[in-house]
Amino acid sequence: MSKIARADVLDLTAYEQARPDFRAKAMAAKDARRLGIGDLITVFFENRTTMHYQLQEMLRTERVVREEAIVEELAVWNELVPEPDELSLTLMIEETDRSKVKETLHELSGLEGHVALRIGEREVRARFEPGRSDENVIAAVQYLKLALTPGEREAVLREDDVRLAIDHPRYRAETRLPRTTLAAVREDLTAE
Repeated sequence: MSKIARADVLDLTAYEQARPDFRAKAMAAKDARRLGIGDLITVFFENRTTMHYQLQEMLRTERVVREEAIVEELAVWNELVPEPDELSLTLMIEETDRSKVKETLHELSGLEGHVALRIGEREVRARFEPGRSDENVIAAVQYLKLALTPGEREAVLREDDVRLAIDHPRYRAETRLPRTTLAAVREDLTAE
């Protein structure tokens, strides 16, 4: 999957004009790639379209116009665009009871190493972006990568039983990728 080029980044005026169509395309991509895992966790399989949208929205919200700042943000968001044979995910811990947020984030510390993609009998452990948790608490938003071997990639492309699982001591859940999500993930794995 190709990274977002500097030439793809619209200035604020051009983005305002293109935003309705840009947003509709990005929301459709996000909807297809959204997956709930249990009661508290939602993941999004990210791709170039979803990250380009996030970048443009951040530039718009922050009113970023300096070239150096645009290039810096471009590098940050491009880190989340998956490499070939890789899946990129945003994981969100969505505790809705404000009185339990701190407790939940504390209980889920150590989530790293406990998220896996299961393809039939195969299992691929997710790699978390470092620096977003410590031994006492985890950030509510995490960025993960799933590096696939050629065999694992081929299995995702042909198997119907593909699941995302969490086996943390305090949170265990597993969700099979619905047909639309699996199709989107397959599209991402075959994108140039």
